[in-house]
Amino acid sequence: MAFNLFWLAGCMLVSAIASKSDFAYALRVLAVNPPWLGRAVLGTLGLLVYWFGMRATSKHAVQRTSLAFSYAVAGVVSCGAALFFVGSVAPAVHEAALESFGSAIGLLLLAGGKSRRSSHSSRSVSSASGYGWLGAGALATIAFVLLLGRGLVVTGNA
Repeated sequence: MAFNLFWLAGCMLVSAIASKSDFAYALRVLAVNPPWLGRAVLGTLGLLVYWFGMRATSKHAVQRTSLAFSYAVAGVVSCGAALFFVGSVAPAVHEAALESFGSAIGLLLLAGGKSRRSSHSSRSVSSASGYGWLGAGALATIAFVLLLGRGLVVTGNA
């Protein structure tokens, strides 16, 4: 959840600052006038989403190592999916690396912050573990690569 929130916030912020990417395109299509107002609203929303993601993750994260591991795995999977891009692969992997590792830096910041805080907590949080969750994650990753890479191509006679 945190990775996706950070990615969403990062896309909003890049669109607001650089006026490129999906949200900037949406602002152009909607013909938001004046353009700076749309970018300001988008940037503010991006900061709020990132702030919410940081707060929610810091409340529910159990171990700092799981945050750093989640950051690494999500970034590697995103770059791996870009290997299946139909167009030029190298720029796609480069963009995936910038987007995934750049936008989710909050996970690393929280991982470092968790190590400085006391280890006891007033409430217990159960951690999902086991082969079932690992299998579900593997299936979700396979679906992600198949659907967001080249996509599933179905050919046949109609």
